Amino acid sequence: MQSMQPSTVDKLKMGAIMGSAAGLGIGFLFGGVAVLRYGPGPRGFLRTLGQYMLTSAATFGFFMSIGSVIRNEDIPLIQQSGSHWNQRLLNENANSSRIFALAMQQAKSSPRKSNEVAEC
Repeated sequence: MQSMQPSTVDKLKMGAIMGSAAGLGIGFLFGGVAVLRYGPGPRGFLRTLGQYMLTSAATFGFFMSIGSVIRNEDIPLIQQSGSHWNQRLLNENANSSRIFALAMQQAKSSPRKSNEVAEC
């Protein structure tokens, strides 16, 4: 019995939740340091810290949700073009390995000059 893969919308939600959770933590740390360092300002401690936390959570959640959708592996067109590029990269790597091996053989077979110190 096969399990269902999460849909793109599910991945978007998971990315947003994970990013928001990370953003809340980062906002708490940076907001706490800012409030301790510069003071709470006219709005008070909790409102200032809350604004740091919510702003950070919204930003992290937004970008993490976009990143999780971009990373979605259910798009067959990307997989096809990716396999073409993977094959091309493998060929390039094999060619560069051959060139490196030839250069090493030439370096071993060429006579080396001795390092003599010039006398003044």
